[in-house]
Amino acid sequence: MKKQNLFFTALLAVACFFLACNSTQQDPRPTLANFFEALSKKDFDKAKMLVTEDSKGTIDLMSSSTVNIHTSETDKYAHEKLDLGQPVISGDNATIPVKEKNGDETINFRLRKENGTWKVVFNVGALLQGITDKMQEKGLSADSLASAIKALKQVSIDSLKMGIDKGINALDSVKKILDKQP
Repeated sequence: MKKQNLFFTALLAVACFFLACNSTQQDPRPTLANFFEALSKKDFDKAKMLVTEDSKGTIDLMSSSTVNIHTSETDKYAHEKLDLGQPVISGDNATIPVKEKNGDETINFRLRKENGTWKVVFNVGALLQGITDKMQEKGLSADSLASAIKALKQVSIDSLKMGIDKGINALDSVKKILDKQP
């Protein structure tokens, strides 16, 4: 009886050890943090290793010579500028809220396990979903956006140009008045 208890205790200890070791692999935040760090350094090869298979084309596009990404655009991904929130994990999918430390906007990033490893979903569909989520958060819907675009299409270029010209003339008048004052 004592041998069975000892065996069961040892088995339980080994199981706890493996669960403790695997708990860091269950947290998708290191993958996202490494992805952001790679983007901030324009290390597109490393970033490509951290994204899902269907996201590699987006990284290829970012790294191509035809797309000129300025350092200021990639600097925003530096780890010291971002707060990664608590992940919400559902099976092989995770969502991590990310907030810029100097801002008030939070954007949810999706990750998915591929071959047992967390990968960042960074394809066009995920990016569009992020935009849609942000619109809904602000009380905008795809219908309201479509209505706004339709209204803009109905504005004639001539009337728009006239409005801009009136604005410029008004600013010029204000400038002349201010220039005359001592």
